[in-house]
Amino acid sequence: MLKLVIYGWKEINDDNLIPALHMFTQLKCLDLRGTNITIKSCREAALTLPLLKTMDVIKCHRVKKAQVTSFESAEKKNGKRNQIIFIA
Repeated sequence: MLKLVIYGWKEINDDNLIPALHMFTQLKCLDLRGTNITIKSCREAALTLPLLKTMDVIKCHRVKKAQVTSFESAEKKNGKRNQIIFIA
C-alpha cells in the first residue's frame, strides 16, 4: 500500500491509529485530514514508516501548526534520512 486516506473520520485518534501504523510499513503518503489525532501520531508515523514522504494533517484540530514546525525542525536537526513533508 502506497497511500492511506482517512479523510474526515473523526473517530480516528492516537489510541486506534498508532497500533495500525505498524501494519502499514510501506506507506509513502498518509492523509489524516480531519481526524482526531495529536502530534503523538505524527511522531509515531515518522518513526515506524521508513518510506513516508508526506503526511496531511489539515483540519486535525488537535495538531497545532507550532507543533508541526517544531517537529520538522527536530527532524532536520537530527538528520532524519527521509524528510517528511507535512501539509498542515
